[in-house]
Amino acid sequence: MSAKSYVWGVLSSQADPPRGIQLHNSNGHYTFYPFRHEGHVLTIDVSLWHATSGKEHSQFKCWPNAVQVLESVGAQARESWALIAVTRSAKAMTIDPNVQMDLQVLSDPPKGFVEAGYDVIDMNGLSGLANVGCTKLDVEAIESLSLVVNRDGLLPDLTQATKYATTISTVAPEHSPFFPTLILAREPAE
Repeated sequence: MSAKSYVWGVLSSQADPPRGIQLHNSNGHYTFYPFRHEGHVLTIDVSLWHATSGKEHSQFKCWPNAVQVLESVGAQARESWALIAVTRSAKAMTIDPNVQMDLQVLSDPPKGFVEAGYDVIDMNGLSGLANVGCTKLDVEAIESLSLVVNRDGLLPDLTQATKYATTISTVAPEHSPFFPTLILAREPAE
């Protein structure tokens, strides 16, 4: 993490991550994951983890204190997936647009965590990358951006994530603004 980063949220799960093949199946006229990636998707959107593995397997904390994050991931069983979403903004928007939360600095990723890529989320943690219904025209507009997801189903850099955030904010204005979050991930120990 080269720039100053702030903790937005933490997710842990004993279940496997959602998979692209599960997410981009169309629901009638909508596609929810408009990328050609079938492997796991390390999204911070806990509702997608719940939908694919059940609520009892995944936990999420939003806007935690950086010290609590370090303590929490240190105490978690190494058999669990652990994700930390960080942003470059020191303020987090909440459901009430008049309220902002002060986020805590995370200077270095905790031991065992790697940068997995960027998710694009709204103020409630809904993933614009994998949990917004896109029409065929929306998917065509997204494809015209020539974005590529990495092996973790995320956008590989901030430039692509910012482009996608701008586009998905117009597709789903009821959830906008969307903002890029860097996902730090720790895979379960075998």
